[in-house]
Amino acid sequence: MKQPSESNAYFGPAEQVVEHSDIGSFMPVGYYRPIPIVWFAGGWFVQVGALLVLFFLLLGKPILYPLLTTALVSYGIGHWTFGRGMSGASTGWKVFTVAALGFNWLLVALTEWALLVG
Repeated sequence: MKQPSESNAYFGPAEQVVEHSDIGSFMPVGYYRPIPIVWFAGGWFVQVGALLVLFFLLLGKPILYPLLTTALVSYGIGHWTFGRGMSGASTGWKVFTVAALGFNWLLVALTEWALLVG
């Protein structure tokens, strides 16, 4: 980075530039960089909402319909979440995402099973 002689502004790559003036230093204008918690939370909240709606819509149907439908929707949400960027996250985030989506589906499946069979 080089500093011009007449001003206190620094030149360099946009993501590394920190401007300086008489009143202090300022961080560069940031850009949106999604992080794994955003992808995880997005997928999890979408799944919770979708499974809640499907649970009530398919409540009186034979047990196989709600189980398979909620499983397919959960798979689709997982695929969507990994397509958004989770596939580039660390292994821990991937495992946690699959486990959380699977746990949500399992809770709904067991509740449906208990209500329809028992």
